[in-house]
Amino acid sequence: MGIKPKKKPCTACGRVDYIFSKGRCKKCAQKAYAEKARARVKEKPKPLTRSADVLKKSRKLNTSKPLKRSPIKYRKKPTGERALFLKLWEEREHKCQVTGVTLSEPKVHYFSHLLPKSRWPEARLDPANIWIVHEDVHAEWQHGDRSLPMFAEKRAAYEALRIQYDNRDVKK
Repeated sequence: MGIKPKKKPCTACGRVDYIFSKGRCKKCAQKAYAEKARARVKEKPKPLTRSADVLKKSRKLNTSKPLKRSPIKYRKKPTGERALFLKLWEEREHKCQVTGVTLSEPKVHYFSHLLPKSRWPEARLDPANIWIVHEDVHAEWQHGDRSLPMFAEKRAAYEALRIQYDNRDVKK
C-alpha cells in the first residue's frame, strides 16, 4: 500500500498540514520554488572557467582572421570540342551561316550542334553537325521556333544528318 502521510507542522508557516517538501506544506513549497525561479532569471549566467593555457589558445584563435578557403575547382573531362571548334573557326568563314552577320572571335555560343548531344553523343565531334552561327540564332535554334523561314537550310541539314545517324544505329 505505501506509507500513510501524516500531518505535521510546516517549518515555514507553522500550520499543521501534510508535509510536501523539505518540511514545508504544499503552499509554502510552491512559493519557495517560484522565488528561486525568479531569482535565476534575474542573475547573469556565470562565465565558464577555464585553465590559463586554454584561455590563451582560445584568444589567439578568436582574434585571428577567419580562414580563407579557395573555391573548389571542378575539372571538366576534355571532350575534344574546343579543339574542333578552333579548327572549324580556322577553316570556315567567320560569318553566321544563317544570317550572314560577321563574327569577331570564336566563342562557344557561336558553334551550334544540329543534332543534340544528349540524343546523338556520337555526332558531338562531327564537323557536319556543327554550324557557326550568331549566339542569338543559336539560342533561337535551341529553345525557340525551328519552323522559322531563316532555318530552312539548317532544318534540311538537320533532317539529312538525323536520317544518316538513325541509319547507323539500325545497321549496328
